[in-house]
Amino acid sequence: MREVLHITTHMGGGVGKVLSGVASYAARTNAPYRHRILLLEQPQKTNFIDICRADGVEIFCAPGRKGIEAAVRAADVVQIEWWHHPLMAAFLADFPQIRMRLALWAHVSGCWYPYISPAFLHVPQRFIFTSPYSLDNPYWNEAERTWARTHTSVIHSSGGFDAIRSHALHMCDDHFVVGYIGTQSYAKMNRDFVKYCAAAADIPGIEFVLVGDLTNVDQIRAEAAALGIEEKFRFVDYVRDVSAELAKMDVFGYLLSPRHFGTTENALLEAMAAGLPVIALDQCAEKYLITHNETGILIKNRDDYRRAMELLFMYPE
Repeated sequence: MREVLHITTHMGGGVGKVLSGVASYAARTNAPYRHRILLLEQPQKTNFIDICRADGVEIFCAPGRKGIEAAVRAADVVQIEWWHHPLMAAFLADFPQIRMRLALWAHVSGCWYPYISPAFLHVPQRFIFTSPYSLDNPYWNEAERTWARTHTSVIHSSGGFDAIRSHALHMCDDHFVVGYIGTQSYAKMNRDFVKYCAAAADIPGIEFVLVGDLTNVDQIRAEAAALGIEEKFRFVDYVRDVSAELAKMDVFGYLLSPRHFGTTENALLEAMAAGLPVIALDQCAEKYLITHNETGILIKNRDDYRRAMELLFMYPE
């Protein structure tokens, strides 16, 4: 049986969801190849590791130099899962000098920090992006973009949608719930997120529910208070049952920084898979994931956001 060895820093967040989905699916369906996963550090969260092990996927946690080299030699293909983590950078700087078939799957766009240089594309035998947006890299010249379009691949990723239940029309108790799931750091979320919310705050019963890590809650609350809309915000800490949170929402408002690093956007895909109306800015990976007015609404500014929210409020069906 052919073997793919995935080398990743850890299995947290979106990357962990994607890898566990790929490896577990192959194991459950008796695919003609198997996946093994090697972590460069000991895990802090094991939920995705537990999913893999339940399906018989072998996981190596920080096995050391000899363990890494043995795993590389045993593999038919070695795939680096890359997003410029310092541990991965150190590993690549002292990469095992072993003949191998090497692929690299980039889990960030590379268009902003962490930047992907044209020279980096030549390192593996196959460089794989997770979004066509990466090929729009503003720091590359036209010749570099042309080379990338010809010699690299784009493979969209997701964590799978088996756990996502179809969305039923919610709007009850006179609440119009606009949800967001994901990191609340302004490194990812749009810096004017609260101002966008304020633009639609006059819609009767509107409530903005942010689900995810609570690291930036005080800042968001302060900005909402300054605009007189603090009472319209509610925060929910990290949850495992994403589908249950989506079921409480009427609209999914996914407003990200114009320089965010993401590509897969699992939260957005899960909202779309649930059949929830989604609104996002017409930018970055989002514009390649959403077909405007078919699978969601792409906006350019706060006025667009307000109009889209008013439309969905008046015509929820």
